[in-house]
Amino acid sequence: MDTADDGREALRLLFAQRPDLMVPDPRTPELAGWRVMARASDMSDLPVLVVSGPADVE
Repeated sequence: MDTADDGREALRLLFAQRPDLMVPDPRTPELAGWRVMARASDMSDLPVLVVSGPADVE
């Protein structure tokens, strides 16, 4: 499993490694997870699992 520190890195990994599933964080820096998902869906049929919760929970 690979992780990315920001949305731009996530897209690079996505297209370089062609994973079986993407679990984005909607609040990623540089390029929001929602935009990463939109770009990914334009280019592939990759399944996406979104896990979210209140912003103030650590």
